[in-house]
Amino acid sequence: MIDDTLALDYKKVSISDSDPSEWIDNFFRQSLAFIQARNNADYNAEPLLRYLKERNKLIMEQAGEFQNWKNFINTGMPFRASLKLKNLMPSFINIFEKFSITEKKYRGLYYSVI
Repeated sequence: MIDDTLALDYKKVSISDSDPSEWIDNFFRQSLAFIQARNNADYNAEPLLRYLKERNKLIMEQAGEFQNWKNFINTGMPFRASLKLKNLMPSFINIFEKFSITEKKYRGLYYSVI
């Protein structure tokens, strides 16, 4: 399984490169999985490398400004989960703010905290 590439993009500061996904080619061609796959006559790595590069470009686009990338990386979660959490954060903050001005009691459908 290949996790999101944003952490490697961040480490390599690839955003400043003319092709920020170019590093993927060299990185994966030198990996053990790629080297082993060369022994399989039916395996063609080129479509996989193209896919990884396109996926990387999309991830970089979704991550937004470079200075915000570290926030996604530091969650320790896959990028999509971090992105979803970022999008849900305003709702969490709203619920917390409403809760903090109450008597600090919550009675939910499945549990209650008093």
